[in-house]
Amino acid sequence: MLKRLGGCLFLLLCTVAVLALTSWPEQPAEQAPVMGIVCTASEDDWKDEQYRLLEAEAQAHGFDRMVLRTERTQQAQIDAIRALIVYRADVIVFSPMVQSGWENVLHEAKQAGIPVLAVDKSLAQTDGLAGYVGFGYRKAARQAAAYLATQGHTVAAELYGTLNASNAQEIARGFREGFEDTRTTLKYSLCGDFLRSRGYE
Repeated sequence: MLKRLGGCLFLLLCTVAVLALTSWPEQPAEQAPVMGIVCTASEDDWKDEQYRLLEAEAQAHGFDRMVLRTERTQQAQIDAIRALIVYRADVIVFSPMVQSGWENVLHEAKQAGIPVLAVDKSLAQTDGLAGYVGFGYRKAARQAAAYLATQGHTVAAELYGTLNASNAQEIARGFREGFEDTRTTLKYSLCGDFLRSRGYE
């Protein structure tokens, strides 16, 4: 129930941010604005539901959707964004694999007059080239670490997401902050690359 509520709140924020970022001249009634959505392959039911709800909310607010499904690489996401720029989507929404390396494609979108919105994961040093809507990962990780510390655990292991992804970095900071001034030590840290299969390994 909490996950569904969190997803709904997230998409509400997404919609507000997109509408705030996007302004286009009045169009004929039959021509709806197009939201380009870059969906990255995942092994996560939560992520799939996030994309599904994003599409549903876009439709509910009068957007036509152009969904491009990509592999889990930054270059695949960049190629998809460029394809949406060529198509002249009215707004582009994506969840960046990593924080940096987006400057060129974001400048291309700006030159084309197309707003870009990063969801779930933020971008580094965009200089206003992209908006962002996401969660308080750092605060949640602090709370989780504090809870573990109260359970009498003295050694903890961290299985983190994609290397150089903003959410993985924020969670890592939050865990370490939450263990400060406690008897719990974060002894192990391994990358799961935000994949269930890697997590099992």
